[in-house]
Amino acid sequence: MINLESSLDLRKFDNSVMQGRLQEIFRGNIDLTKKLGELRQVTMHLLKPDRVGGNHYHKMKYEIIAHLTGNPIQVHLMNPQTKERFSTEVQRGYKFDLVPNIAHSLYCPEGKACLIEFTNLPFSEADLEKDLYRLNVFTLPQSQL
Repeated sequence: MINLESSLDLRKFDNSVMQGRLQEIFRGNIDLTKKLGELRQVTMHLLKPDRVGGNHYHKMKYEIIAHLTGNPIQVHLMNPQTKERFSTEVQRGYKFDLVPNIAHSLYCPEGKACLIEFTNLPFSEADLEKDLYRLNVFTLPQSQL
């Protein structure tokens, strides 16, 4: 059985070169290659309090998410088979994994947050349902509706 908390693999960026303008997310491609196999797409996400990102899972897609700027976000995970849940807060300067077969949602309750997603499968509007399975993991609080 998959442990939801350990599947997230929350880790801080290597900021040994950070001088106010530069944040090193990856050094070389070991993290990318080991987890993704092949980097196929890089996407930016802007989270705001009036929208929940995700609420789905993938059977093949593996995502590494880097929280670059903005306020803390909430990451909500759920195992679709067992309905087990795990939630945590992620600060900027951290990266985490969204693994196949675990449903996920991302939410920024205050202000905005900018995330970068690295993945092994590209997004395709024409083939949206090929590896995207909708599942409601998190719903906006009533005060945000």
